[in-house]
Amino acid sequence: MKDSFVSTRLGRVHLRTVGDGPVLFLMHSVGNSAYEFDDLAPLLAERWRVVSWDMPGHGDSGRPSQYVSITDFADIAVEIACGLGDGKPVFGGSSVGAAIAINAVERHADRLAAILPIELPIGRTSDWWEQNWFTVETISTLGDEAEMFNKPRYRNWSPDFATRLRIDRAKAGPHQIMQVLWAGREDTDAYNQRIKSINIPNLFIIGDKGDAPKTKEILTSLNAKTKLAVIKDAGHFPHNDDPAAMADAILSELALP
Repeated sequence: MKDSFVSTRLGRVHLRTVGDGPVLFLMHSVGNSAYEFDDLAPLLAERWRVVSWDMPGHGDSGRPSQYVSITDFADIAVEIACGLGDGKPVFGGSSVGAAIAINAVERHADRLAAILPIELPIGRTSDWWEQNWFTVETISTLGDEAEMFNKPRYRNWSPDFATRLRIDRAKAGPHQIMQVLWAGREDTDAYNQRIKSINIPNLFIIGDKGDAPKTKEILTSLNAKTKLAVIKDAGHFPHNDDPAAMADAILSELALP
């Protein structure tokens, strides 16, 4: 994996890259970093130049001095991804990264080859966020609660993996994590309309034990052109639980021109 940085209007952004070819740009979940995709990225490197970012305010990227909306994140990510090579990038992400991906389609579909949303929490309306906000704050800001909450969400848990998650959470810090969660909360009611508008190749991916159990039903009702892959025995992070199955699904089911 190669580390590099690019300059943006939100500050310096850290990237991790492996492989050659067209760009596959991956965006991590809140509180994590580009390292979230270290197991998956090499499995896709023969087909794509796989680039994962530390979203502004996370990992080794700079810390924004102002609130950043999901739309702001999407615009910055598209600019980075499109500036990394010739041709249109595949644009993907996990959880809030998936929210950024479908946000980008609304304004930048002509610049993207395809989107790859992973575990997009489609069923979480603004009402859900309001009702569960105290729980969200608790598990997102208190270190001991974060550990207790996260361990059951992963199939493979080890001291080294736990350390990686703690490092990433500490780099972001509770305030920045909550800023991103507010951005996600304020964006969530737009998901359905954005899904309806998708007209480029796409592959939604969920774990069968993940946080988006209604995805299949919702996708089918909103847009018949969407595709869905379900990773068995995987939770909210199928790319960590079973990177080989994830890679197989992407390579076999993401239809590109």
